[in-house]
Amino acid sequence: MKTLILAVLSTWVAVGFVTPRPFQFNPTTKKEEANTQHSNQETKKPISLPNNAKTPDTKNKTDEVASEGEPKSVRITELPPNDTWYKAYVIATIALLAVGISGIVMACKTLKFIKAQTAIARVSASASQQSMRVLINSERAWVMTEIQWEEKGWVGNIHKGEESVYFSGFLMCKNDGSSPAWITEMFARMIVADIDGYPKKPDFSSPIVIGYDFLGAVVEPLTVGKEHKFPIELRCSGKLVYPKIAIIYGYVRYADIFKEERYTGFGYTVGKDNMLCRIPIGGDTAEYNRYT
Repeated sequence: MKTLILAVLSTWVAVGFVTPRPFQFNPTTKKEEANTQHSNQETKKPISLPNNAKTPDTKNKTDEVASEGEPKSVRITELPPNDTWYKAYVIATIALLAVGISGIVMACKTLKFIKAQTAIARVSASASQQSMRVLINSERAWVMTEIQWEEKGWVGNIHKGEESVYFSGFLMCKNDGSSPAWITEMFARMIVADIDGYPKKPDFSSPIVIGYDFLGAVVEPLTVGKEHKFPIELRCSGKLVYPKIAIIYGYVRYADIFKEERYTGFGYTVGKDNMLCRIPIGGDTAEYNRYT
């Protein structure tokens, strides 16, 4: 605002000293200039006696006829007066121009400010979402899974036939979160593959469903810290001879108090000594033990 006031005052001072004024024109003809020069010459001539003889002035008539066809000249004689209204008009025009320029500058600054505020709002929204996610993760249920051989003195087994492999054991589910969980679905499958060439990702195209009718048990809500073991029986074709190994994998789906469906996967290998080993949770095989 200070800059605008200084610009208007400096413009007013400048206009007070030097004011551009339009030209005023006074058109004259060569005929009039010739007559003026002729009259001036007559005044300089000495006084002579009057001559009553009438002689035709053929020279003047010839000049008049010739001057009619020639273009007229323009001569500047006077500039208009330096009036107050014209000053006010010039000052107002410059002031409006200054106001327009300052408005454009302010609009650009406002747009820049809005962009900065939008970026800050996005960062704040992202931070709020992250804080909400951290809060939910601290209060939700976390169901962990594990394949085990024993349950209350009952020991599972893996039978290695000539053309097929049979496995019996337990799938343990435990709630390590801060709120109850409700298991909605469980899947498991077993395959025989090379020890160095088994699939890097699990294939659930034809899994065996571990359902309530198949197990003959009712899944209760898993409270905080509680675990439940489900007996599983799996069978697949193939001969379990080194370098072949059995791979058991699957997943558990469950719901939490936030009405979100969660997922926990598991993957194990069974070697020639019947030892259960968890498939590495990182690298190319991370999909076996993925969780949400």
